[in-house]
Amino acid sequence: MSHAVRLAFGLSPLGLGATISLITLTTAALAAPAGIWLRHRDARPWLAAGLGIMAVTGALMTVAAPDQAALLGLRALQGAGYLVIVVGGPVALVRQLAPDRSPAALALWGGCTPAGLAISAAAGGAAGGGLWRVWLLALAAGCAAAAGAVLVTARRPAPVPLEPAAAPADAAPPASRLRLAGPLQLAAGFGLLSLLAVGMVSLYPAFLTSRLSMSAAAAGAATSVVAAASIPANAVAAVLLRRGVRPSTLAGAMLACPPLAFAALAGGLPAAVIVGAGAALVFAIGLAASAAYASLPAVARSDAALPLVNGILVQVGSAGGLVGPPLFAAVTGLRHWDLIAYLTIPVAIGSAAAMVSATLAIRTRVLA
Repeated sequence: MSHAVRLAFGLSPLGLGATISLITLTTAALAAPAGIWLRHRDARPWLAAGLGIMAVTGALMTVAAPDQAALLGLRALQGAGYLVIVVGGPVALVRQLAPDRSPAALALWGGCTPAGLAISAAAGGAAGGGLWRVWLLALAAGCAAAAGAVLVTARRPAPVPLEPAAAPADAAPPASRLRLAGPLQLAAGFGLLSLLAVGMVSLYPAFLTSRLSMSAAAAGAATSVVAAASIPANAVAAVLLRRGVRPSTLAGAMLACPPLAFAALAGGLPAAVIVGAGAALVFAIGLAASAAYASLPAVARSDAALPLVNGILVQVGSAGGLVGPPLFAAVTGLRHWDLIAYLTIPVAIGSAAAMVSATLAIRTRVLA
């Protein structure tokens, strides 16, 4: 679909890339400040507003062509809506649920963006030519329906207070209010995870066409299969968390990434094995991403701190997603693909170490 949109708006390749990255750039720059702003507010009405913005701007894009300025303006507004959704969504979710159900629910939330990307890649690829407008209208309708559903719940009182119970006047402030070590460790691990996932998946079509001589259509289809592996990963993570598996255990799935990356980017293996290894790599990353989101309530340690901690996680993760593709392209030169496999070793180990360290340091809540 991106090719059809590029033609409709007369975009250069650089302009198309900038338009696509604008939403991620917004979250990479403003997620933590948005978390601070949401700390003492009910996140549900703002979540509905973000979905509403996405719906309206998506619908307006279908009539904006060929105005490039209008497209960029609408994408900037979409970035604001997306920012509120990804920062406020987990907060609204946690405040609706009992503490023992939050980790599994957040693990599923962690799969929303990868699942959306996979579905959009498949459905959007079929919506070539003038059908891209139909696809954008369908997405806008879905966002509008979701906004309506959130507004229904927003009319009810928030089930969890926005502030923790007041402590005695002479009590020492909780350590979690004085230190950001845990949230920053978790965010660092998530940022490295995002760098690896987005960098690898974004360049996988180029790898498949150049190393395996696949057609562009076949490479795109294979990459969609690889990207979609994150969907069952989040479901499996939710089940495991409900059965008592700790998030630190799931975060350790990042340690499986280096050997999987070697197999996924090896030119001498059958194509089915290579694509299967790529799917397994994305599955492992999905488990670790679920662990990061499942750890949010305990790493935050208080309801009031949750929006900020989630904002930090989203901001660092978005920065990793922005850095990944150009970094991997620079390292490989789009020719030396085996170098990506070596790059995954420090990235995966660093990601696992940071997230496991953050989750093992949790002592005030039980996550299982």
